[in-house]
Amino acid sequence: MFVYQGEEDRNGSVVFYFQDSFYLFWADDRVWQLRMDDRFADPEQVSLKGQSRQLILAEWGEPLLQNDSMILYDLPDADFPIRCALYFSEADTLIDLYLFRSDY
Repeated sequence: MFVYQGEEDRNGSVVFYFQDSFYLFWADDRVWQLRMDDRFADPEQVSLKGQSRQLILAEWGEPLLQNDSMILYDLPDADFPIRCALYFSEADTLIDLYLFRSDY
């Protein structure tokens, strides 16, 4: 567990880190963000390690936004707005995945 302070005072979070490289960001009595880095691998899920940008774009479709280091998607069918941010290495392989409330 550690504290993460964003650029603004209101962006402080307590982060719960789990050994499988899964992070829960907690603020204002709720979880508002999840992170999985490239070490995350769940045998019941697809491993993130080594996924290419091209493969993700082909499987997930047109993103809301993309640049050299990330792709951003809006995720449908939730009671509140959720986005998924995917960050890539210089070799264009996935290194971080964030799911977060975009209204927070």
